[in-house]
Amino acid sequence: MEQKPSQQERKKIALLRIISVAVSASFLLLLALSAVIWSGMQELQGMTDEVERMTADLSAVTAELALVDWDALADTVEEAVLSASLGLESAVETLGTLDLTSLNAAVEELSEAVGPIADFAKRFE
Repeated sequence: MEQKPSQQERKKIALLRIISVAVSASFLLLLALSAVIWSGMQELQGMTDEVERMTADLSAVTAELALVDWDALADTVEEAVLSASLGLESAVETLGTLDLTSLNAAVEELSEAVGPIADFAKRFE
């Protein structure tokens, strides 16, 4: 006849079962956590590669900007602005000397002279 396990042995078996379930759950949790960490590391590596590419691009731009002769560029821009300013002054002076009354009269005379030719040309449209 089989002997029934004692109360203490049943407690030990139950405790062993609880411990084995806890260890198994801990192992599964550790495995899932490892997968998440691995995925995060892969994403972080991709971001690191992108940052390295951006840094290289910025270094290249900085190197190109270092080659610019900023003083010469400023002089060139200043000369261009001065030249444009002188040109505008000359244009304003020329406009100020125009006799607008005579100009309007000339435009009206031209319109009267060209009007019949324009009417003739409309017939062929």
